[in-house]
Amino acid sequence: MNTLEIINSPWQQPIWNNLETLSAIKKELLRLPPLINHKDLAHFYNQLEKVWLGKAVIIQMGDCAERVIECDQQSVVPKIDFLHNLSDIFSILLNKPVITVGRIAGQYAKPRSNAIEKYQNITLPVWRGDCVNSPEPIPEARINDPKRMLISYHAASQTLSTIDDYIRSRPDMNLQVWTSHEALLLDYEHSQLRTTPDGRKYLGSTHWPWIGIRTLDLNSPHVEMLSNIDNPVACKISDQVSPDLITGLCKKLNSHKIPGKLTFITRFGHKHIHKLSPLIDAVLETGIP
Repeated sequence: MNTLEIINSPWQQPIWNNLETLSAIKKELLRLPPLINHKDLAHFYNQLEKVWLGKAVIIQMGDCAERVIECDQQSVVPKIDFLHNLSDIFSILLNKPVITVGRIAGQYAKPRSNAIEKYQNITLPVWRGDCVNSPEPIPEARINDPKRMLISYHAASQTLSTIDDYIRSRPDMNLQVWTSHEALLLDYEHSQLRTTPDGRKYLGSTHWPWIGIRTLDLNSPHVEMLSNIDNPVACKISDQVSPDLITGLCKKLNSHKIPGKLTFITRFGHKHIHKLSPLIDAVLETGIP
């Protein structure tokens, strides 16, 4: 195995097996239509503002690592059914509207703590999600293949079509499913950046991109990318996040103080939840919603 394959590259990015293929795939992705409609983002902002005002809640669910083969009706419809039923339950319990968000149609890249893993007597590069390589524990499957980004785009497109068909077939449900995923794989996400006729930049791969804990840094390329798009964005935060960092994230990711623009997803656990309070205070002191 090439030593380069087992080195953890900066910011959780894979080392691709073929740079010429990578360049060709990125150009092809740029030519493809966006997966989401920029006009829908205004409606999403209106709903997220209601959450900020305490007039609605969010249900966000989905796979930790979505599989590209699970983009057909048989795989997608049960997920949307479950999301819909859960949203109904919470809406009744809380007597508030529920904004339904799926980790779906794009959760194909997976951050990893280690670059390699042991399987029996073999050392393998880790599986980084279907957008990068394959989970089968054999060396050939763990090659970082840029062609998988194109496969992921088409899987996301088919998943979205299935969701739209499902919703249209049930007009009595009054259901809107927003998509979200971790905007981890920069080669893929940069290829999904689009510009509207009036010059506004947005990420066409999902309604609601987020930044994971492993790439959460004011100097990370992920924060930089999401600070320059129209989409609402989110960050996962843990007990490792300082008040200074969260203040900087507020100022960089929501400098115009737009309600619904920025969401923090807390991951503390009961042993560290006491560390959340100083972060709430730091956010409130910025005056940024």
